[in-house]
Amino acid sequence: GKTRLPTLMPAAKWVKAAALAKLIEVRGGLARKEEIDQLFKDSIQDLASIQPSTEESDAQLLWARLEYAVFLHKQFGDSEKEKISALLRDIASYPRFDDPMTQPGFFRYLTRLGKIKPTFFDLKGDKKAIISLAKYNSNFAGMLKTLGWKL
Repeated sequence: GKTRLPTLMPAAKWVKAAALAKLIEVRGGLARKEEIDQLFKDSIQDLASIQPSTEESDAQLLWARLEYAVFLHKQFGDSEKEKISALLRDIASYPRFDDPMTQPGFFRYLTRLGKIKPTFFDLKGDKKAIISLAKYNSNFAGMLKTLGWKL
């Protein structure tokens, strides 16, 4: 519908950035890191600027922040810890993240992922990456524990 229209381009930016980040992991190389970084920044800025107009933009913003934090951690590590911590703080401060009746699917995904033993490579990688982010923000680590994660 028309209410979802404003989120399409910002969401496409973070999805493109996440896909390119996975490609860098598989193929290596540094050529597109700046492009990926800019796509994530633009997506988050665009999604934040339309808040709280749609529930869709709210959920997309959570995903963009998580994917950006994962990218920064994998590509730059502790040298980007302030940015990573800020992204995770924004995720962990989401109101009512632990209430299944009001939480976006983003948190339901995290809850399921935290409780299962992933069998597919991508899910194992997702789980490992999310666990590795916990060291950057204690509120994020606490949120994961609330969702059933064992860190």
